[in-house]
Amino acid sequence: MISDGLDTASRTNAKQVIAAANRINVSFYVIQLPLFTPSDGRLVPRPAAQGFRELAERTGGKFFVAGTAASALAINSPVDLTRVFAAIEEDLRSQYVIGFYPGEGSRDGKLHRPAVSASDRKLKVHQLRTSYSLKPG
Repeated sequence: MISDGLDTASRTNAKQVIAAANRINVSFYVIQLPLFTPSDGRLVPRPAAQGFRELAERTGGKFFVAGTAASALAINSPVDLTRVFAAIEEDLRSQYVIGFYPGEGSRDGKLHRPAVSASDRKLKVHQLRTSYSLKPG
């Protein structure tokens, strides 16, 4: 998703969108082309709407800011997204999907919460489904 980060017409809040995305296993890679505003004699990026960064982070994607104050002042200056797209490609190439089949003992109707973690603290684990319940039989 590419946006200036300002939400002017949403009918659904970020929490609802994040929940829906997680239900269907969709990750958002969000690229903000910031709008700049004067502050203390210099240009600073206006903050993105609340939930904009969370949309990326809570769906397993990533959040990027592209452009600078200098490029914002140059009307015809293109924003180079090469590095952003390379980072997204690298992230997608480094993802793994882990699945399992619960044993018959799990068919008890109770809520089970499997946990996945990485021994290397530099690795990020995004667990889409955090619990399950299986009926007996």
